[in-house]
Amino acid sequence: MKNTGQSYIGSTGKEVKARKLKKLKNTGQSYIGSTGKEVKARKLQEPCGSKCRLKCLEKILQDDRESLFKQFWGIGGINKQRKYIICHVKSVCPKYAYKKVNPTRDRSENKAYHFQTENI
Repeated sequence: MKNTGQSYIGSTGKEVKARKLKKLKNTGQSYIGSTGKEVKARKLQEPCGSKCRLKCLEKILQDDRESLFKQFWGIGGINKQRKYIICHVKSVCPKYAYKKVNPTRDRSENKAYHFQTENI
């Protein structure tokens, strides 16, 4: 059953309020948490500086960053957002690795994030 913005039959006021809070949280908007504290809306952080070795500032324009930000938070569901991230992550095998004689723990594989933009 799709939620059309109206409350379900038999829903209590707490359930309706919780549903609204969840929607606001999952879309990155500001809301009042369960403790009564205001949680600010998500905002796009500053890009990498000019010293970034990956040259992010040159490769991804501000308009593309804003578009990706809006696209991600527009999804609105945590599971769909996680799926979005998984679809844009690839495992990367390093060309070489220094092996320790007695490793105390195994390292996890490396990850690379790829996003399609209009400029690339």
